[in-house]
Amino acid sequence: MKLLHFKISSFLSSITYSFVVLVITQGIIQAQPDLKDDDASNFSADIMRAKSESEIPTAEAKSLFNLAQENISLNTVHSRKLAREYLQKAILLEPENIEFRLCYASLLEKYFPVSAYSEYENILQIDSTCIEAIYKLALRSESEFNEWKFSQKKFDDGIYFDLSDEALSDFRKAEYYYKKIISYQPLHYDALMHLSFLYEDSNVPEKSIPLLETLLKAFPDDKDVHLYLGLLYYKDNQIQKAHKEFQEALILMQPEERKDFTYNTVIELLSPVLSEKIKNFSQPELENLISSFWKLNEPLFLTEYNERLLEHYSRVAYANLRYSVPAENKQGWKTDRGEMHIRYGDPHKIVRLRPGVDWSVVKLKTEIWHYEEFTLGFVDKFSTNKYAFSSPPKFNERYQSQFGDDTFFFVESLRKISPQKYEPVFEGPPLDIPVDVTQFLSLSANNKTDVYFSYKLEHSDSQECVQYQSGIFFFDLFMNPIYQKKNDFKFSAGDFNDGREKNSLVKSSLMTVKPDSGNISFEILRTDDGAAFSNQGRFKVRKFNRDVLEMSDIVLAETVESADPDQLPIIRENLGIKPNPELSFSSTVPLFIYYETYNLELGDDGMNNIEQTILLKRSEDETGGDDLIAPIIKMFQTDEKQIALISNFQTRERNPQIYFQLDMNGYQSGKYELEIKIKDLFSGNEVFRKKEFFWNQ
Repeated sequence: MKLLHFKISSFLSSITYSFVVLVITQGIIQAQPDLKDDDASNFSADIMRAKSESEIPTAEAKSLFNLAQENISLNTVHSRKLAREYLQKAILLEPENIEFRLCYASLLEKYFPVSAYSEYENILQIDSTCIEAIYKLALRSESEFNEWKFSQKKFDDGIYFDLSDEALSDFRKAEYYYKKIISYQPLHYDALMHLSFLYEDSNVPEKSIPLLETLLKAFPDDKDVHLYLGLLYYKDNQIQKAHKEFQEALILMQPEERKDFTYNTVIELLSPVLSEKIKNFSQPELENLISSFWKLNEPLFLTEYNERLLEHYSRVAYANLRYSVPAENKQGWKTDRGEMHIRYGDPHKIVRLRPGVDWSVVKLKTEIWHYEEFTLGFVDKFSTNKYAFSSPPKFNERYQSQFGDDTFFFVESLRKISPQKYEPVFEGPPLDIPVDVTQFLSLSANNKTDVYFSYKLEHSDSQECVQYQSGIFFFDLFMNPIYQKKNDFKFSAGDFNDGREKNSLVKSSLMTVKPDSGNISFEILRTDDGAAFSNQGRFKVRKFNRDVLEMSDIVLAETVESADPDQLPIIRENLGIKPNPELSFSSTVPLFIYYETYNLELGDDGMNNIEQTILLKRSEDETGGDDLIAPIIKMFQTDEKQIALISNFQTRERNPQIYFQLDMNGYQSGKYELEIKIKDLFSGNEVFRKKEFFWNQ
C-alpha cells in the first residue's frame, strides 16, 4: 500500500519461519508459534492447479470446513493451525466456494493481514457482489487512511517528509468500496455509518450528514445513529438539530453509557480543580456541582439548549469513536488522547511521526497535537494504536519518543491551571456588538438600581426585515437566578436609521434589581440565522445610599433631549438620552455627557450649591511627548497631563440631572479619560466617576 509498509510486509511474508512477531518490548521478542506465511501467500497457485484435477465429493469438503470451524472456536495456536490446514484442503476441493474462502480470509486477518486481504480480493474475482469481502476491504482502506492522513517521516537532519498524500489513495478505495456496497444494499447499516465517518474525517460533513439521515429513517430507534448524527450536526454548526439528536441518543443509551456522558466525564473535567475535596462530596452534592458548572459555562441563555454541554457531548462521542481500545474494552474518553480531547477539543494541527531505527535507537510512532497555547505528544510504544503521554527516555533507553518534551509531567500542571478550553459555537456567525453599561438610582423602586445595557445594531442592505431577541440574565455567585428578562423585537430596513448612520440603530435594555454581586449575561440573538452575541462575566450592582452624597455612572451620548424623549433609548424622567455604546466621537459625532447626583443638601432658600470639576486627560497608553497640543479654552486650567474645568452652579433639586456638550474640536485623536468630581459645598462631601472614550479628529 505505502512503499515502506509494503516492503516490510513483503519481507516478512517471504521468510520461512515458525514464529509470528506480535510486539517488541524492551528488546524482548514476544511471539506465538503458527503456520508459515508463505503457505498463505502461495496458496492461490495451489487452488488454481486444483481446478485441473478430478472432482472430489462435496461432502468431504464440507466436513473439512466443519472441522475448521470447530478448531477456530477453540482459539489456541494449535487449533488455528489445524483450522487453516482444513480450510486450505476444503478450498482445494471447492475453489469457488465463497463461504470457505471468507472463513479462511477471516482466520488470516489477525496474523497475516496482507494474505487475508489478498484473499478477499480473490473472492471478488469469483463473485464481485460479495458484500462481506467488499466490506472487509473497505474497512482495511479506511483504517489505512486514518493511519496515514497525519503522517510525516522525520529524518536525522531535522527534515520532515509529508506522507499524508499517501492516504488519498486509501480514502478513494474506501469510498469506492462503501459506495459499491450501498449500490447493492442501499440501507446497509455498517457501510452507511462508516462512509459517513470517512467523510467526517475528511472534513466534508455535507456528505456525511445525508448518509446518517438516511439511516435514521430506517433505524429511528438506533442510539448510535442519533449520537453520531448529533456529532456531525454539531461540527456543521447545526446546533439546534445537534441538540435534538443528542437528547434522543441519551434517552436510548444504557444507564452506564448515559452516566459516562452526563456524569463521569464531567467529574473527570472537574477533578483537577477540586483535587482531594471531591472525595468528601456526596452524590447529590456532585450532581448539584455539575449542574452549576454547566450553568456557569453556558454561553447563551436565550437558546433552549446549553451550547457548552453540546460541545461536551460531541467531544465524548468523538473520543469514544476515535480513541477507544477495543482489545482492552477501554472507552476513548478514558485514554490519554481522549481525555485531552474532552478537555481542550480539537487541536488545530496533528502530526504523526512514523516509527524508525537510528543506529541502536528505536524511534517509536509519535503523535503530536498542536494547540494555540501548548503542544502535546503521545507515543504508541507497541504500534497497537494505544497511545500514551510522551515522556523523555531514561538513560540508555533504546525505545524513544520522537517528541522532545515531557507531556506526562506538563499535563499534571496543565489540568490544574487550565482544566478546560472552550470557544462558543453558535448556530449562526458571532455578532460584534458594542455594549455600554450604566447604573442609576432606580426611578421606580425603592432600594433598587436601574442598570441600562446600551448597544448598537448594524443592518445589511440586503435584509428587509430582521427578527432579534435580547436577554439579560443575572445570577448569584452560585448561579441561582436573580433576574431574567427577554425581549423580542423586529426591525425593517427603514427602522435602521439613526439620523447619522444609514444602517445602524442604538437600543437599551433595562434591568431593575436590588444591589448584589453575581454573574451577568447580556445577549442578542438574530433569530433568522442564529447569529449571536453574548457578554458574560462577574457583575456588581451598585448600591446607592439615600442619605449621603452619591453620583450615577456617566453616560457618553450623542444627544440628550427633553422634547419627545420616548423616542430615545434611555429615558430618565423628562429627558431622553441616546448613548453611544462604541464610545467613539468626532467632529461629526457630538459628545454629550449625562449623569445624576443624589442627596444634595438644600440651603434655607431651597437651593443646593454644587462645585463641578471636569478633568480630561489622555489615557496612559495614549500619552506621548506632546500630550495635549491643542487650543485650550481659557476657562480650562491645564498642566502637562490634564485639563480641568471648574464650575459652580445651583438648582432646586436634591437629585438633579446634569448634562452638557463637550467641544473637543482641535484635540488630538486618541483615547481619553474623563473624570467628573462633584462637591456639595453645604456638606463638604465629594464624589467622582470616570469614563474612557475615543476621540477622532
